[in-house]
Amino acid sequence: MRAQVASFKRDQIVAVAVELFLTSGYHGTSIDSIADALGVSKPFIYYHFKSKAEILSAISHHGAQLTLSAVAEAEQHAGSPRERMARFCQRLTAIVIESGRYLAVYANETSNLAPPDRKAVLRMRDEIDRRISVLVRDGVEAGEFTVDDPLIATRAITGMISFMWTWAHRVDPAAERRLVDQMSRIAMRTLQADRH
Repeated sequence: MRAQVASFKRDQIVAVAVELFLTSGYHGTSIDSIADALGVSKPFIYYHFKSKAEILSAISHHGAQLTLSAVAEAEQHAGSPRERMARFCQRLTAIVIESGRYLAVYANETSNLAPPDRKAVLRMRDEIDRRISVLVRDGVEAGEFTVDDPLIATRAITGMISFMWTWAHRVDPAAERRLVDQMSRIAMRTLQADRH
C-alpha cells in the first residue's frame, strides 16, 4: 500500500511538471513552481525526485514505457503478422492521443536530459524499433507486407504515429476511435498491406 501511495504521488508530480514544462519550458519551470502548482512544499518534491532533471527523465521514460507496452501487446496477440501489426498501430495511436503531452515534453526537451538518461531513452527507442521490425519482417515472410527494409518501414510508421502529438488531442470517445482506425489503416498502407 505504501508503494502505491508513493507511486501515486510521483505520478501527480510528473503530471504537473508536464503541464509546466509545456507552458514555461524546462528552464522556465522550477521545483518551487511545481510545488506551488501541487500545493505542496519543496521538500515534498525532493522526497520523491532528487532534481528537476530526474522529473524530466521520468516523463521521457514514461512515454517510452507506454510504447513498449503497445509492442508487448502486439507481440502477445495470437493473430497473423498483419493483425499483430494493426494491433500495435491502433494501440500506439491511442497512446499518443491519451498521453501526447508526455511525448511533446520529450520532443521539446530532449536536449535537457542528462546524457545517461538520453542514452537510456534512445536504447528503449532502439528496442521498440527492433521488436516492431521483427513483426514487419514476419509479415513480409508471410506474404502479407511488401517492404524492402522492415526497419525503415517501422521507423516511418512509429514516427508518423508518434508525431500526432502535435495535432491529435483528447476529444469525444467516438471521434478518438475513428481517428485510431484511420491512422491504423494509413500506417498499414505503408506496408502495402492493402494489396494482399
